[in-house]
Amino acid sequence: ETRDHFRPVANSFNMSEPPTSPGGTRKGKRSRYLGGYLSEEAAQGLKGYKYAGSDHSLVLKYITNPIYNKIVTYIPLWVAPNLITLSGLGCSWISYWVFFYYCP
Repeated sequence: ETRDHFRPVANSFNMSEPPTSPGGTRKGKRSRYLGGYLSEEAAQGLKGYKYAGSDHSLVLKYITNPIYNKIVTYIPLWVAPNLITLSGLGCSWISYWVFFYYCP
């Protein structure tokens, strides 16, 4: 006996054919990106996308950004951003374990 949410669902689409638009007709040339789900125009727009977030806090402007800009000059360009994030997490873990050891 299986529960309903574990029962396999039959696919109603064929992966060997490129996808169609919601109306069922093909619209323009399909891109090779994301399995053909993007049009060439959308793929070009995705290539040109640039994140432009903003934060106008005084702490970020006068304290953290100067520190980050100084630290970044010491990190080689080949280091992945995720590795930098994991190293920060590692520093947090180390500080936790030091406090755990010395302050039971």
